[in-house]
Amino acid sequence: MLATLLLTCAQTSIEVDVAAYVHAHREADRALVAGKPAEARASFEKCLELAPKNATVAYGIACAFAKSGDKDAAFTWLARAAEWGYADAKLAAWDEDLASVRSDERFATALKAMLDHVSSWEHRSA
Repeated sequence: MLATLLLTCAQTSIEVDVAAYVHAHREADRALVAGKPAEARASFEKCLELAPKNATVAYGIACAFAKSGDKDAAFTWLARAAEWGYADAKLAAWDEDLASVRSDERFATALKAMLDHVSSWEHRSA
């Protein structure tokens, strides 16, 4: 998590209050685990204020929407996560936070977008 934040900061040349980000992210994770998706979203949104376009945070927001039953918002945020660089399709494929959206045909599209992002990285480094 911290490595992702630092990488995001390095790529975007923004200054981030790392302690505030870590605190907000931990609060979001706790709320998600406790079954409080609205609280999780609020804390993840604080993270986005501190680290805009953070792919991991977008993924967390997608999880929160999925847990609250808002499939459309969950897919919007999964797409945004992939667009911003989230590439852990293996995690998304089994993550229980996304269980409510897994059977939707849009889920395969979201996973493909994450995998395509990995492929683009592999082509750049080859």
